[in-house]
Amino acid sequence: MTGVEASAYHVSSTGSDAYPGTREQPFATLLAAQAAVWRALLPWLPPPNGAALAVRRLRQLERSFAGSAYFEDDAARARLLALLAAARARWARLTWEEIQRDN
Repeated sequence: MTGVEASAYHVSSTGSDAYPGTREQPFATLLAAQAAVWRALLPWLPPPNGAALAVRRLRQLERSFAGSAYFEDDAARARLLALLAAARARWARLTWEEIQRDN
């Protein structure tokens, strides 16, 4: 990455997540420091393409349905999870040209 300057974030048990994470005003949790790092990196991260977003959403759906009470029938849940997994595998292999050709 070019153009990214080094930053230091500080965490202390006496800090607050409302603080900026400096030595004088540290964060209270590692989660707040991690979020600050992501916010700092976001302008330099490439945007995900459509296929990557589809794969991510399909994975989220799989996790949601895998442990949910949406289905009383385990066979129906298994069929849905298999369909989601197959769709995720298909989208993971697609190129941009294939996506455009399918539409």
